[in-house]
Amino acid sequence: MSLAVLDQIAFVPWSREDGIPPREARLEPEIWRADVERIEANREEQALQRLACMRSSWHWLVNWCFTLDEHDARTPYKRFPPYPYLQEVAHTWWAEDLTAWPKSRQMVLTWEFALLYLGDAQFRPGRLNILQSQGRDEAVAVMRRAHLAWRMQPAWLRTPMMDTDPSQMEMRFANGSTLKVIPAGAKQIQGYTPSGFLMDEAALQEEARETYEAAQACIAGGGRMTMVSRCDRSWWHDVFLADKLGVKE
Repeated sequence: MSLAVLDQIAFVPWSREDGIPPREARLEPEIWRADVERIEANREEQALQRLACMRSSWHWLVNWCFTLDEHDARTPYKRFPPYPYLQEVAHTWWAEDLTAWPKSRQMVLTWEFALLYLGDAQFRPGRLNILQSQGRDEAVAVMRRAHLAWRMQPAWLRTPMMDTDPSQMEMRFANGSTLKVIPAGAKQIQGYTPSGFLMDEAALQEEARETYEAAQACIAGGGRMTMVSRCDRSWWHDVFLADKLGVKE
């Protein structure tokens, strides 16, 4: 199978109709260093791997995505970890339009969602995925994770970018998709009807309720909204988490 033939295959990558549910994918990686060297020399195997990544978000995450551990001076760049709970998170993200996730440090949830929205833009044409955090610096930090994962893919797998945004606020891909970041605030999301919207650190955003309401057009139009944050007491906590965590008024 050539890359040209792959481009003609009629299916929607990562879709619920055509994609492989993450829960049904192999948990552990199946591509190792010797495999990478072999694939680099074989265009047919490259096409097959790209097809596998377009079919399965989990296959892409655990085989071809890297994260950065700034606390590890010896091996800071690590493969995305194949933990069962992260596979369940990926499956729920794939299956549901609206999800809210409590997190603590070292859970890798912000990494996972940044990569999932990157992959959605990379493999699906014409997408607009927006990442938001409580401030510009925090939002750019989320985007840097996506930038790093994109750069560390082999050239034959990653979708080319149209240009590089020096501010690191936007990634525009050759397939017409865009991944961009915005700072906190309901007015920041108004005017967009994104395919996907990640609201990071929702509990720390002063206008979380207003932002959530402004983003409803995303879900109503067939898009996806993901909220993740620490469990600080807030509107986000009370609406989405309190009953799950057994918190009483």
